[in-house]
Amino acid sequence: MFTFTLSPTHRKIIQVLSYFVLPVSLAVWSATGATDSFFVELGGKALLLVALNLFIKPLSVLFRHSLTAQVLTLRREIGVASFWLYVFHSTGMVLGRGLSLSTIYNPAGFIIWGAVAGIGMWVLGLTSNNVAQRLLKRNWKKVQMVAYAVLPVASFHASKAEGEYGKFVLFTGTFVVLKFLQWYVSKQRRTS
Repeated sequence: MFTFTLSPTHRKIIQVLSYFVLPVSLAVWSATGATDSFFVELGGKALLLVALNLFIKPLSVLFRHSLTAQVLTLRREIGVASFWLYVFHSTGMVLGRGLSLSTIYNPAGFIIWGAVAGIGMWVLGLTSNNVAQRLLKRNWKKVQMVAYAVLPVASFHASKAEGEYGKFVLFTGTFVVLKFLQWYVSKQRRTS
């Protein structure tokens, strides 16, 4: 069985990529004529990273391995990357489609769900740093729990936009099952 260890150099490279290289690259691509489909795809990738970020904790409990343990330590970087993908997705969609406030806040539409998830993404993005962690102290983890609400709302937004609810059922259902299994396995291990 192989073991996986992330060196401090590799960790620093991942941090630089998520905090600086990714947003600069997205800004360049956005400014140089990115298409509507590019911005739609960014939303899908942001949703995948949010899901990965939430799935990794239960997976690391269920499958104790050095790989899952190392990925678990990268949750902040994954979250920051998902934040940047979301920012450019939403900005590109609003500017590219010229959406009005009445379109965005239409309760029957799909955009309102993206806006609600976006509020959560901004909370997560603005607090995913050491300064926020020091200022919020014990409350930092509570604030970061907003991610639990972002996943179902963002997946509902994506599903509603596509006119089918597979993503919502898949992401939310998988997360609920994984969290239940995490709780169950943790409970069994404590009583053993």
